[in-house]
Amino acid sequence: MPSAPISGRALWRLAFRLRYVALVGWGVLWMLPPNHYTLPLNNDWIPFEVGARTLVHYHHIKAFQTPALHLYADTPFLQFGPLPIYLLAAFQSFKPHAVATGFCVAMITAGVVSIAALESAACALVPPQRQAQLRRTTFAIAAVLVPIWSFEVGFWHHLDDVLALLCVCLGLRIIATRGAWWLLAALLGTAAATKPWAVVCTPLLLALPREKWAKTALATIATGIAWWLPFLLAAPGTLGALGGYATFPYPGSVWFLLGVHANGADWLRPLQLGAGLAAVGYVTLRGRWRDALLVGSAVRILLDPFSFSYYVFGPMLGALLVDVTERKRLPRWTLATLAFIWLLPRMSTHSPLWGVVLPPVHLPTLSAIARLVWALAVVARLVTPDAWRRMSRTYTWTSSRGDRVSASGAASPTSTVSSILTPPLSGR
Repeated sequence: MPSAPISGRALWRLAFRLRYVALVGWGVLWMLPPNHYTLPLNNDWIPFEVGARTLVHYHHIKAFQTPALHLYADTPFLQFGPLPIYLLAAFQSFKPHAVATGFCVAMITAGVVSIAALESAACALVPPQRQAQLRRTTFAIAAVLVPIWSFEVGFWHHLDDVLALLCVCLGLRIIATRGAWWLLAALLGTAAATKPWAVVCTPLLLALPREKWAKTALATIATGIAWWLPFLLAAPGTLGALGGYATFPYPGSVWFLLGVHANGADWLRPLQLGAGLAAVGYVTLRGRWRDALLVGSAVRILLDPFSFSYYVFGPMLGALLVDVTERKRLPRWTLATLAFIWLLPRMSTHSPLWGVVLPPVHLPTLSAIARLVWALAVVARLVTPDAWRRMSRTYTWTSSRGDRVSASGAASPTSTVSSILTPPLSGR
């Protein structure tokens, strides 16, 4: 008996279930041209190779004179944590070009996993009847974001930023789905130990019930220390070396626009991290933890001395989470982020495509003004009390367990999990 033909709707359902695989393939297509262009040059993948080869090879070379665990103390230009080096060290027996390309594919996959984690978190914040539409919206936005993510991965090869953001996005999913506190602590601690700016995301633990704050904070700190402990014990100067790297503001940064051109190593990074911690802590305590990644990224953009195009990674993911949980027709925060934070910095460097290399167009002042306007808009929109009241809109529905649930995913006070967020998160 012949089988019935598969309907178009059934094919669409099957294709939609495989959307993450399709996004990875779509990303690889956009990663290959910049990866082929930058790998033969003096690129940002070299510091990762230096770190990995120091652990595996270079410490045996007398002329190099750097013991393996003195890596950070003796090479202060390495401004990322041990996790990327550990991962890369495991592949030192393979050809460097193949390893770099393979890690680019892995970074694209990590980006897609981050988007999937944010989609899952967003689904926990909306009523069940909105979840199918939310997934379709996320896929549509991701189809635009993944090429940009992949292009910057292929151009800059910043494994540290990708790993830190993956941990933060998975942490946001744990908060939304009321997962294990210790897993959230492990992810936040790993993110902070992998990239210094990710420290600003640690106040996300305040989204947990108050009685879990202390143990989650201790576990987060312990996780971060554990990653660094071998290097700190072998070379106590490691900590000072991490904070002593010269940071002269680049044209295109807000600092340069304001006339600050001197080395800010002694004060700039502490100010940036302190402001980021305060902003993320504030929005999280207000019950708006879903806006924390966008707010933290805005503070970073506002106070960072550099203006590289890969800085869009954090803002684009933060904007995605805000947009897919808003009841708006257009993803306005995502579009604004790409226009103000990515487009102008990308134009200031070579952009290799398929057989064509677009020349740079230097617009540092315009880029700095755009960054300033975007960052202030995010802070004003998501931090000021008037914005909270004006744009708040609460969803309430009944879960399968019979609990009354708000858009935060937290059950009503009659539920045993009612204290996940205080006050309840309101939708928009």
